Amino acid sequence: MQIIESKIDDIIKKVNQFKVIPNFTVEYRERTKRKPPKTLSEADLLKIFVRLIAFSQQAQSALVKKIIKEKIFDKIFENYSVDKVAKMNPCDIAEKYWEKITAIRQRTKLFQIVMFARLLKKNKTVLSLLTNPPIPKSIKSHKDIELFWIGFKELQTKLKEAKAPFLRETTTLLHFLLESGYDCIKPDSAVMKTSLKIGIVEKTSGDKNYVNTVKFIQEYCLKKNIRPAIVDLYMIIDGAQTEAALLVQKQFYK
Repeated sequence: MQIIESKIDDIIKKVNQFKVIPNFTVEYRERTKRKPPKTLSEADLLKIFVRLIAFSQQAQSALVKKIIKEKIFDKIFENYSVDKVAKMNPCDIAEKYWEKITAIRQRTKLFQIVMFARLLKKNKTVLSLLTNPPIPKSIKSHKDIELFWIGFKELQTKLKEAKAPFLRETTTLLHFLLESGYDCIKPDSAVMKTSLKIGIVEKTSGDKNYVNTVKFIQEYCLKKNIRPAIVDLYMIIDGAQTEAALLVQKQFYK
């Protein structure tokens, strides 16, 4: 474990040597400030869902970020009105807007967005589940890590029972919790690439490997007194995620 921790220390040191200011600092501070929301409206939750699904399945993060910045999703989904999106036809959305959102890669994502809006209308417990998940607001002890995974399993099971599209998947649910301010990371392809390289896992795929990676980073962060969202940032930079790669000088990857 100490050898792997030293490798994470080395990644952090190297990134800090090559970081681009102020871009890196802005992202670092944003991640530091994240806290679980006290309340979420249906529109808030739908907005988060749209963004999570847009970034998923190896879509190029820099291109997706551009779509978000230009507020194209805001227009398409009527400022995330659940009532309006629930009535939409995914095929009509694709026909009208696909050229502007091809970076999300798969048209089926539009179907899942509409289905999620319909689920929010039909099943109000989904909103309360995701607003107040059975998970510690922050991790301050080994017991909190244990409670995190007990709560995570319970949350995932309830989302599966509710037939919530996409969010019930391990990687996406962890992404949701990370973005919402909980102490975890998103085990995406960039993170898992680094996880494999430094010896946390022996394979980059599979829920067991995703969970083992996140647990290891939670333990590391507890020991080093740093938030997982920050280590997630260093790992996606090391793993050369397209958007994160812009936060360091090109020499970093030579």
